[in-house]
Amino acid sequence: MSNLFLAKYMGFMIQMIGALYMLTIYGLPPSLMDIKTYGLHFVTVVLMTYMYCYGGAVIYDQSLSVAEAAYSMKWDEKGQTSLRKDVAFIILRAQKPELFTAGYFHLNMEAFVRAMQNVFSVYGLLATLAADEIMAKQISKEIIRS
Repeated sequence: MSNLFLAKYMGFMIQMIGALYMLTIYGLPPSLMDIKTYGLHFVTVVLMTYMYCYGGAVIYDQSLSVAEAAYSMKWDEKGQTSLRKDVAFIILRAQKPELFTAGYFHLNMEAFVRAMQNVFSVYGLLATLAADEIMAKQISKEIIRS
């Protein structure tokens, strides 16, 4: 299941980069049709990525609170030995929080921020390369004319 989430996570990043690139390839400001097509797609993919990462953060936080809740029920004051053993096992098991992972990535809010930083970094690189290519074509046209 983790590999499936990794594929989705990487696919979301590629879709975000592509949507941003297509949104600005013909210059700024983009046309209304481009905003409807690529802008809406970009926002949708960002929200889907956010939902996975937010869900992972909630799972992590809630799994940490299990040990606190079990300890706060005053289990050591109760006389039942089996109850003490069970609660002690729950507290011991809850020391390691549950992580929602996508391959090697832990899906949480930090992962969302890193993903967005990476998306905009790659987009910046693509935009720079595209601008260089356009400039090179213009220079070659001027050289041919003269």
